Amino acid sequence: MNTRIVQRIMLVLNLSIIIGICALLVLCVKSISQQGLASDFLLRANRVPQAPQDTIFICFILLLFYLLNLLIRESSVKIQRNKVFFMLSCTVDLILCVSIIIVTNVVYRGILLLSGACMLYRLDGKRQRFFVSALLIILYIVCEYQILAQIFTITPLELYTSYLPAAAQTHFSIVQHILFSCNDVLFVVFMISWIQQQKEETKIINRLYNQQYHINEELKLANIQLEHYAEKSEENALIRERNRLAREIHDTVGHSLTAISAGIDACQVLAGSESQRLKGQLKTLSALSRNALVDIRRSVRELRPDSLARMTFTEAVCDIASNISDVTDTTVAVHLSGSRPMQERLEDTLFRVIQEAITNSVKHGQAMRVDVTLEFGEAGVNLLISDNGKGCALVIEGSGLSGIRERISDFGGSCCFRGEYGFFVEIYVPYMEENND
Repeated sequence: MNTRIVQRIMLVLNLSIIIGICALLVLCVKSISQQGLASDFLLRANRVPQAPQDTIFICFILLLFYLLNLLIRESSVKIQRNKVFFMLSCTVDLILCVSIIIVTNVVYRGILLLSGACMLYRLDGKRQRFFVSALLIILYIVCEYQILAQIFTITPLELYTSYLPAAAQTHFSIVQHILFSCNDVLFVVFMISWIQQQKEETKIINRLYNQQYHINEELKLANIQLEHYAEKSEENALIRERNRLAREIHDTVGHSLTAISAGIDACQVLAGSESQRLKGQLKTLSALSRNALVDIRRSVRELRPDSLARMTFTEAVCDIASNISDVTDTTVAVHLSGSRPMQERLEDTLFRVIQEAITNSVKHGQAMRVDVTLEFGEAGVNLLISDNGKGCALVIEGSGLSGIRERISDFGGSCCFRGEYGFFVEIYVPYMEENND
């Protein structure tokens, strides 16, 4: 049976029982007045009980607040998700229940079972369930007539009904036990349904967890295969590029070098006899060597980074900074001062150095910001790459930093690495005139 349906049936039943108790009190007082037994009733009650009209009014107000609090808690997602608000609402609920029990002369305490059914349905944590369950059990035990009668002056319902006809008393007793028993049975049905629902939800969660676990394992395997495929693809791309360059050099430079080698052999034969033909042969060899140099430079030029092939050096640096900022949590800022064209080899080297330094800042330094400062002076270019990463007290030059130093040394430049308060790469490279020979 659906737990929500059981809750609604329990709610209607409890409201009917409480309203019926109030109506019975009014009926009993009216019967006592009509029989002229008010003085006898007051002597037996040992106190002047509260007027039934007042009891009905107070009980109606308490029930109204009880229903309002229950409606707000059931309809508000914010209260259900906030533990503090939810427990506060449950506390108000229990206070109203105890007040209703006392006002109605501790005739009926089954409303606590209704509150328990409404609370347990929404509780998630084990600690909350244990605390609320323990509190409900304690209140259910304490709200017994024999216990509360020792604290409060309570007029028992049996005293009121004793002035009714015997047949009416019998009918009231039968109806009372039936309604009270129905509420107890409904609470048991609710608990069984709720426990069964919890088991089903646990099974679903376990099944989803197992599915998620298998999916994660498959994703891990697919990721490993993808990494392996990427490594193979990169390796194949390098092999294809090497083969292409080998064919290029073989078809161009190899041909020229073969011709130069044969020409040198001929020059050795002509060295002692035909000086005019020797001069012509040397001129031809010079032209062949120049052509071979042009072919080598063209092949090497094809190895330039794609960014430098498509845009200027400064544009390529800004582009890589923008790409890193977009795909990572690290912000890369480029600061330019001055402008001067440089030879392609120097542009390639500085671009690779900036790439390597930014990669180190993101990967090893875990920096949130990297600043790349380029100053084009009259005699050379100054490059400063700084970040706000972890840094290091002692800089140990691995393959990456050693590669940077070697690249810069080839141009007669200098570099310095510092690791305090982040990481700093300071580079100076003098301009060199490109040799066109």
